[in-house]
Amino acid sequence: MGPSLGRRRILQVGCSMAGLILSPGCGFGGPSWMWTGRRLPRIGFLKQPPLLDYLDAFREGMREHGQAEGETFLLEYRYVERQNDLSVVAAELARIPVDVFVCPNSAAIDAAIQATSTTPIVFVTTTDPIMTGYVESLNRPGGRLTGPSQLDPGVTGKRLQILSEIAPSTALVGVFWNPDMPSSVSQWLETQKAAEALGLRLVSLEVRQPPDVRTAFSQVVSSGADALFLPVAQVIMAQLPLIARFARDQRLPAISFQREFAEAGGLISYGASIPLLYRRAAYYVDKILRGADPAVLPVEQPTKYDLIINVQAAQAIGLTISRPVLEQATELIQ
Repeated sequence: MGPSLGRRRILQVGCSMAGLILSPGCGFGGPSWMWTGRRLPRIGFLKQPPLLDYLDAFREGMREHGQAEGETFLLEYRYVERQNDLSVVAAELARIPVDVFVCPNSAAIDAAIQATSTTPIVFVTTTDPIMTGYVESLNRPGGRLTGPSQLDPGVTGKRLQILSEIAPSTALVGVFWNPDMPSSVSQWLETQKAAEALGLRLVSLEVRQPPDVRTAFSQVVSSGADALFLPVAQVIMAQLPLIARFARDQRLPAISFQREFAEAGGLISYGASIPLLYRRAAYYVDKILRGADPAVLPVEQPTKYDLIINVQAAQAIGLTISRPVLEQATELIQ
């Protein structure tokens, strides 16, 4: 027979002593830190949708550096649906307190900055940490923020070049971007330069808030744009599946920076390997927990880019992709 109801209650109370959140099966086989009285460092992982958070890749990265969740660190994971809730949740994490923040996007970074003036912050997929003022330079960040960057100079132009190679009849490209984001502005300027070199014309599709995407759709139709280009921007990330469906319905080739775009039915994605960025974020967290100063931990730029082509999407819009281009793809979605 199992333990009595009273006995079970005692076990439950024992498992939650001192406000600790433990894994199921609390008992003498639990983590060693419970019995030594040693305080484990806490990592505040602050995430706001819309897309995958690759938390498993971060955990894998921590294991690669000898860090085991529940044994050498505790993970305070917070996932919020609305961007407006980030500041409240960041303040909650700061009060715990956590020893380091991990923030995948700029909205989470800004919330963590406001919540505390001392806790180190590791960003994961920021596009231009210098432009946004997060760091003084890539080699020497100079403050409490550091981490891997999602972009390096030239990749936006490379993405436009890939689009023109895969869809060589392209002449007029609709570009989604957010003029209120410095990093998005820099990508827009780079896109303009790349378009001039490739002999392409651009249609500016300004998206500041999610509802602006549908307005942009009307601009695409009225302008006669024959392809779509999606630089990195948080507001655009939230709308990738919707944009993929629109592009497919309008039979337009389109390229994005995020693999979820191709998975949602978009034609192409070309961008930094996001799982790899999360594993590299673990490298920074490990260094900081071991006493490193984030001010002198250089910001890394991507070393691996994934080209993903949705072959079904190409067939749906009547596009034939040459074999040499297909052979360059990291992944084909059939």
